[in-house]
Amino acid sequence: MREKDHLRLFKIALTLSLGLALSIAMLLVHGQVTRIENHPVQIPSPRLEIPSSPRFEGIGPRPLARFEEKPNDLLKHALSEIKTTPRGDRGKLVPALLAAISREEAEELRGNFSSLTLPAQLVDPSAITALVDALATKNSGNAALVLLGMRRMDGFAFTGSDINGLANAFSIGDAILRADLATLLGACAHSNDHRVLDVLVKALSGDKDAKVRSAAAAALAEIGQESYSKTAELAAMALGDALTKDDSNAVRSAAAQSLYELSAKARPAAGAIVKSLGDNDSQVRTYSLFALPSLGASAANAIPELVAILKRGDDDEASFRACNAVESIGPAASSAVPALLELLKNERLRNSAARALGKIGPAASPAVPALIQLLKSANYDDRECAAYGLGGIGKAATVALPALEKAITDERNSQGAGNPGSAQEAAGMAVSRVKGD
Repeated sequence: MREKDHLRLFKIALTLSLGLALSIAMLLVHGQVTRIENHPVQIPSPRLEIPSSPRFEGIGPRPLARFEEKPNDLLKHALSEIKTTPRGDRGKLVPALLAAISREEAEELRGNFSSLTLPAQLVDPSAITALVDALATKNSGNAALVLLGMRRMDGFAFTGSDINGLANAFSIGDAILRADLATLLGACAHSNDHRVLDVLVKALSGDKDAKVRSAAAAALAEIGQESYSKTAELAAMALGDALTKDDSNAVRSAAAQSLYELSAKARPAAGAIVKSLGDNDSQVRTYSLFALPSLGASAANAIPELVAILKRGDDDEASFRACNAVESIGPAASSAVPALLELLKNERLRNSAARALGKIGPAASPAVPALIQLLKSANYDDRECAAYGLGGIGKAATVALPALEKAITDERNSQGAGNPGSAQEAAGMAVSRVKGD
């Protein structure tokens, strides 16, 4: 090869080398990652302050850093470090992660991340166990709870030892920690683990802080809704005790709301719910009233109070709920007929009243003339509910047969925006029931 060719090749190689060096230098300035011969090179940012702690030795590609960004950025960066650690070993990094987050930062993280999914880097048995263990540590407990408290924790379940750790933390943490622990147990623990139930019942009945007791009440509703009958029964009984015995309006209100959310599973607490209709707190009375329709005939003792609500007629929402409760109680609520008959004059409540009269049955026969008039209403829902009520009264509504038979052929009753033909169908069923077919 000629000397000129060698010189030209040397210049090309030199130019390429200088260009590559310049590119690497630019990447270094910007703190980015480049690859040379397929081997990753991590360039640390000059803002990082690397702690010299033996906890970091031999774990991961490089130690966790104390970032100077806002707490949410801190968590993101710290989690990115954990991500590079093999599953099963991530629990070793949790203490360092928690040490990097102060209590104040944990509170900010709570606001920023409370509704997010637990980061995938921490959905690892070793990491979960390490976080649970950290709850008992004075300086790290709050931050650990923030991470565990990220609400949608799909992908893992607490083990028995984890639940024991959560339970033990109740005796160590402050009121805020205990309240959040109760919420965590309700949202994430296996609903049929008796230890969870025991911890929450103890917190509801014995914790000195009303916020903790309120959180325990809400958590009992969650595990009660998802559990088998015995656990749900015990949860309902504990909530019933709190509803009638706790001296805090907030706790009694939380207990009443939880019983409402338990629906039919709240029946073991029916007596407490009925008693609380006369509570001195309006929220307690409201949630107790809301809970009644799911109790069925077991709420029969509430009839006097329900009749009083219907007669007052000063609160349409309360009257509506009372109608629903009377409907669920059925024939035993016959003393409510006069008040329901009066409600047939109320455009907003007459459909609920008509259905309740139908559930009471033959004892509601004094309402037949008014229901026949309602069957002729220009309102589709009025006609459907009137037919339903007359059918429930049965043979005692024989005088309504001509009107019901006419309703079957009424073209207006074959329409209906929500459920076409339902008024026509209700009229047909009413005819069969009145005739005794």
